Amino acid sequence: MSCIIPFLAATVGALFSPNVSPLAEARLRTASPARAEFEYALKQPNADELSLVVLIGAEERHADDIPSSVVAEVNRQIDELSEAAETRMKFDQMLGATQLEAAVPSLAMEYACTAVSTTLFGSGAPDDGILQQSATFYGSQQFYDPANSYVDQVLMRRSGLPLSLSLVYKACTERIDTPLVGLNAPGHLLLAPARDTSLFAVDPFVGELISADQLQDFVGERLPPLLPAPLIDSFVQKLLKTPMNRFDWVARCLRNLRQIHTASGDLVRLLGCSERLLLVHKYAMMDEQVAKSSSPPVPRNEVLQCEREVAMCLYKLRDTARAAEARAYLQRSIEGQAAWEAQLSDESKAQVELLLSEPYFHDAKTGEGFALSDFAA
Repeated sequence: MSCIIPFLAATVGALFSPNVSPLAEARLRTASPARAEFEYALKQPNADELSLVVLIGAEERHADDIPSSVVAEVNRQIDELSEAAETRMKFDQMLGATQLEAAVPSLAMEYACTAVSTTLFGSGAPDDGILQQSATFYGSQQFYDPANSYVDQVLMRRSGLPLSLSLVYKACTERIDTPLVGLNAPGHLLLAPARDTSLFAVDPFVGELISADQLQDFVGERLPPLLPAPLIDSFVQKLLKTPMNRFDWVARCLRNLRQIHTASGDLVRLLGCSERLLLVHKYAMMDEQVAKSSSPPVPRNEVLQCEREVAMCLYKLRDTARAAEARAYLQRSIEGQAAWEAQLSDESKAQVELLLSEPYFHDAKTGEGFALSDFAA
């Protein structure tokens, strides 16, 4: 179920154009309908991760799309895919292939996932007229192409990263009464049955089902080498017991995009990613159950890193209207408890202190009248 601000579902003009300066674009993005809808949805306890990640893509692109319309179109396309998977299941039922599966719940769930895998990734069987073979999905190795993180683009291009493909796969199985949860595996992302994560897993990058026995090897291959078997088993058990919540999904998507925009030097989008990660942290800590977790969606050291990143982007963009905020973030990283948590080297602290002497941090009434507590903690 998507949680979209009703009053924003109105026609909006193009927010960005080639003639807009980076500073102006950054300000437009911060105040954009997509950002407002994203923040609104984060506050809602019934907000789904699919809509949240779609809204991330809506802000990332130069577009005049209405964010709520993008979410609606994504859901429409996923409805079509799930209907195709259901048709495939009914076709097999007519052939009498599901009597055993219907009697054993775990096999029924495997059967539903197999139908979704076949629908999304293709089988080459004659009945693939349900969805043309050319429409099948595949996992993309282009990890630095941001479009592979945008669910609406993934649906159009039929390729994506593990996270975006997981969202499509998960949404399809939910529509055929087989809810899955995300497993935040190292260097990958898996899905597992919500009712019992230990039954089996799905690798949505290729649509492959992984047995409980195979899962141990799958995860072990992605952990540091030479780890003792008991440690690998302990890691897998913790993974199965702590499925991803909506904040985890959103944080992982933004983390991927931060890496992409850092590599490309895109200050505007990097600023947007760090700002939204701070919002994720803020609202996750307001969720009582999430706040008690020993593994927060955005760890404290990452929060402080995002604050420094916001400060540096504002400084490089010369956004004097937010110079006080930038100064407060940098001060926090070298003072008090936060300075210890940030774990900056003495050399890095000296560089921050030198940077704070720049005129930018003193020209816009910064410092006086502001406390660190005025800004995200």
